[in-house]
Amino acid sequence: LQHNIVSGINYKLSSKNPKNLLALNKLVKKSTANSIIATKPLSQRPGYQPNSSLKSLNLRKEYLLNPNTHTLSHLISKEKYEHLKVKAQDAISEGKIFCVSTNTNGSSAVRRALIKRGWIERFSTSDDKGNLHERLVRAPDAEALILSNFLKSRPVKFLWTDNSLNWSLIHPSTIVNKFPSTGISLWTKTGLLKFLQTQQWTNENGKSHVKFPRTFSIYNLDDLNYFCSEYRLTACVNMLKKFYYAILEDQNTTITEDGMVDIRSIDFAVERLCEYLGTYEHAYIDFWNLSVVSEVDWDNFLSDYYNFAHNGKKIRNTEKYELDKLITSIKACLDKIKIHWPEVQFEGTENLWLIKPSAQSCGRGIVIMKTLTEIRNHCLKRQPVIVQKYIERPLLIYNTKFDIRQWFVVTNTFPLKIYMYGKCYLRFCSKEYSLQNLHESVHLSNNSIQWRYEHIKKHNCKLPKQNMWDSDQFQEYLKNRGDLDKWNRIIIPGIRRGIIGAMLACQEGMSDRRNSFNLYGADFLLTEEFTPLLIEINSCPCMRNTTDVTARLCPMVLDDTVQVMTSGKPPSNTGHYQLIYDQFMGPEIPTRVFAEGNRDMMVSGSRAHLHTIPARLKELYAEPRLFQNYKKRNHWEDRSLKYDNLCWYKSKKPCLWIIASIDPKFGCAIPKYPGEPTPQEHILYVTKTIGRPEITKWMDTYRDRISRHLAKQDPQADHKRESIETKVHVLTPTS
Repeated sequence: LQHNIVSGINYKLSSKNPKNLLALNKLVKKSTANSIIATKPLSQRPGYQPNSSLKSLNLRKEYLLNPNTHTLSHLISKEKYEHLKVKAQDAISEGKIFCVSTNTNGSSAVRRALIKRGWIERFSTSDDKGNLHERLVRAPDAEALILSNFLKSRPVKFLWTDNSLNWSLIHPSTIVNKFPSTGISLWTKTGLLKFLQTQQWTNENGKSHVKFPRTFSIYNLDDLNYFCSEYRLTACVNMLKKFYYAILEDQNTTITEDGMVDIRSIDFAVERLCEYLGTYEHAYIDFWNLSVVSEVDWDNFLSDYYNFAHNGKKIRNTEKYELDKLITSIKACLDKIKIHWPEVQFEGTENLWLIKPSAQSCGRGIVIMKTLTEIRNHCLKRQPVIVQKYIERPLLIYNTKFDIRQWFVVTNTFPLKIYMYGKCYLRFCSKEYSLQNLHESVHLSNNSIQWRYEHIKKHNCKLPKQNMWDSDQFQEYLKNRGDLDKWNRIIIPGIRRGIIGAMLACQEGMSDRRNSFNLYGADFLLTEEFTPLLIEINSCPCMRNTTDVTARLCPMVLDDTVQVMTSGKPPSNTGHYQLIYDQFMGPEIPTRVFAEGNRDMMVSGSRAHLHTIPARLKELYAEPRLFQNYKKRNHWEDRSLKYDNLCWYKSKKPCLWIIASIDPKFGCAIPKYPGEPTPQEHILYVTKTIGRPEITKWMDTYRDRISRHLAKQDPQADHKRESIETKVHVLTPTS
């Protein structure tokens, strides 16, 4: 134990009898408080008498004091003792006192780095009265104990801990390896996602941009419904991609007479994507929702999608489509989707999704799913969760998936200052990559997961036995395949921009403490084009020596981290760290400028004269207009390429669109009818075009009003129009 030399107590602990540890702990505290440095053995001390109070503690014999125990004078000389005293005084005057929590992540390497730079450790004390047997560590040497005893009443200048802190008791000048909490769960998966979704407000051109897979936070049923709509849209894109690539490869084997998938599902997918494009570009901002697709329609489409994409079923051309025009239409649609949805290039066609717990680490609780039903059922049982699109086309090494762990340290938050470490390491999966096998050993590269499968025989002898490479080995691999330029041209700049962009987005939720810093570990996944995608950021990355690679790199990282924080501001030596971002905040306006009244901050103006507005504008804005004419984009033209056979859903044109078309003031064209129809014929034509019984019944109810309105025979046309609009807004697409 730490106090056995100074106190002259000789005892040992037995793991078989821990019930006396509480009494022993009291004895140690009592003897430590006295801490008499003797010059003779206890048995030769004047007036020595055996301590009879020990018997009342009911300790085993091996716990009792040994009268023949040698004290401090038998271990170090008096000259050495005086030298240590001077050394402690120098540490106090220079402010080189540090404290490292016993079981802290990477504590040994941090301790060695500080001692090497002339710092002295003050051992932390604990008032925990529980069983300390499992917390015991090897006692330091006598010199370290004596130095710590000299510094026990002095505040530390460097604190390294993973425990929660009472910041009101910590001096502002103390360097701490964490930032105070602001009450925002910043580094949980949900907290990070919340800030990354607002990165467009903090991005700096050319310096920061975070690329990350599509991610959704599921807290309630509304979030789940929104994800379901995204899943369906993704299925439409994947359906077209799968069909397009299959046709280019071999048309005869893709479309057969006995196929189980109706080719009209391809038309369904194209129509849904055209609606998405129109909504994304605000083409229908003045119209009602164009899509009236029931849940049954979506279920039928997803069933065809699963059969085609997952089960390999063939397409049946039931409508005798002209395939050349169909392929041209699909290609035009996919090209436009890529503009607004760039992730579609590397997301694949299987529609796989990762479901993660919102506040867990080390890969715990992560599952991979592909069907909407099982994802919905899983989310309903385990809210809140994170649902992230699985990257189905990652960069592979020897047909094995991997990711990259990159360290960086933030030394200041306002202004933001970031150092990125010059080395990183790769974490491999244990089994060969496959989209049919969704086991964690194939897809989750976390070291805490893959160590369970190290015994599995590698499918390639060139893969590392411990599933880990450092960045030097990865660069050698890129050099051998002729892609070494990708490291400095694509990978490192992409990682740098991702880290800067993420920290700028999260800066608002971070606290401003001048002498705090934090070491982070960012996980990136590379696509087939070597583009880094940010997966997550760990605020307390594992720095333990779990493999040969981490045993070599982690002590280097911690040593350079200590160097950055203890070598002044700005640091004179940063080791392998590189300053990648130093934010410019601009000059601050002194408070006295406002206090002394030296600046007039008031803005004055004059009243606008409304009579100067042109008469034409008065007419336009005299009363609000609910709808304005808007030039419709040509997405429907792109969809069909003026090819009637592609309009499978023409008979199910959206009912709200048709109803809105009745009044020209709504800004829509009336459906074409041969000749000059009467109002009654027009209503029948519109009803037949809709083709839905429930909508037909609704239209029959208001047939007379609509007829009178079209014929301009209703003197209260505006009143009737408002009534119709009210009913239309109440009507839901699913009904």
